[in-house]
Amino acid sequence: MAQTTGNGRAGGKGAQLRAYLLGLIDGELKPHEKLPTERELAESFGVTRLTVRRALDQLGYEGRVYRTQGAGTFVSEPRIAKSVELTSFTQDMRARGLVPGSLETQVEEIPAGAEIGARLALSPREHVAHLFRVRTADGEPMCIEHTYIPAKIAPGLAARAIEGSLYQLLTETYHLKVDKAEQ
Repeated sequence: MAQTTGNGRAGGKGAQLRAYLLGLIDGELKPHEKLPTERELAESFGVTRLTVRRALDQLGYEGRVYRTQGAGTFVSEPRIAKSVELTSFTQDMRARGLVPGSLETQVEEIPAGAEIGARLALSPREHVAHLFRVRTADGEPMCIEHTYIPAKIAPGLAARAIEGSLYQLLTETYHLKVDKAEQ
C-alpha cells in the first residue's frame, strides 16, 4: 500500500521511484546505458509521466543522468571528487608555487532568484551576497569566479572590500566553515 502525505496524495511513490532510479544509476547500469522510458516508469510505479519527468529532471540537475532528444535518458559518468577537503583558490595556487590574486572584484547583495535559491535552499526573495572575481595566478587570468553566500549567515559581506581568500574571511570574520562548493 502506498504511503500518503497529510493531504492524501501518494508521496511514497515518488520516493520509491527516486530510490529505484538511484539504484539503477549507482549499481545496475553503467555510464551511458539507457534508463527505462518515462512511460515504463510511470506504469511501473503508478504515477504520472509528469512525476517521472520531474524525478528525471532533478537527477539531471544533480548530474546523475543526461537526456538525448529522441533517444532517451542515460546514466552520466560518475563525478570524481577533487579532494576530500575543500581548499580555497588562494590555497590551491600557493600550494602550486603561484601567487594568487584578482583582477576585478564586484560584490553586491541581490535576491537569490529561483536557481540560486534552489541550490542554497533559500526562497527566491531571500538575499545573497554575490561575489564576482577574475582570479589570477602570477598575474595571469585563471578563472572567473561567481560566489553566492546567503546574506543572513554573512551579514554585511556585500559591503566589504574582499581581497585574498574568501574562505579565510568567512572563517575569521563570520566563523563559518565552507563544506560544499560547486565548480
